[in-house]
Amino acid sequence: MANKNPKLPDRLVRGGQKKSQEARVPVATGGKGSIGTNINIRWTRRKATIAATILGIPFLLATVLSFKAGNALIGIILIALAVFVGLMYWALRYIEENEF
Repeated sequence: MANKNPKLPDRLVRGGQKKSQEARVPVATGGKGSIGTNINIRWTRRKATIAATILGIPFLLATVLSFKAGNALIGIILIALAVFVGLMYWALRYIEENEF
């Protein structure tokens, strides 16, 4: 059975469709710890504000509702998580701007 040739179209063997695009493999770029991606988002103040709002409102809502429901421990854990993320962001910005 290993030598059997099913005579399928190449399109089915490769898994592509007529209008499918070739896959782009990520490539290593530059040095100094940069990570090359195919995602190019031009961050403006408006886009950053919208992204922060979309990510922040559910977190804030969950924190407030956990305190209102009487789950103070969950609320404190969520606040601690937010502080940890903020400190990590601050630390990464500090490390990125300074050379050691």
